[in-house]
Amino acid sequence: MEENPLTYVKLALHYNTYTSVSAIVNVTQRNFIVPNSRALVTAAISENPRLRAEFSSTSAESAT
Repeated sequence: MEENPLTYVKLALHYNTYTSVSAIVNVTQRNFIVPNSRALVTAAISENPRLRAEFSSTSAESAT
């Protein structure tokens, strides 16, 4: 069984009439602070920049 990497980095280009063209960068890390957790940061670089951060964790009992 192969395990997924702990860190993902994703890049994308996006266009719509509200934000025009934007570059989206996403970094997701598993087991960042505690086991069975996930932290992510997403940034949109454009005329209207945006930043979103999220952290979630599940207990070991609910993960089994």
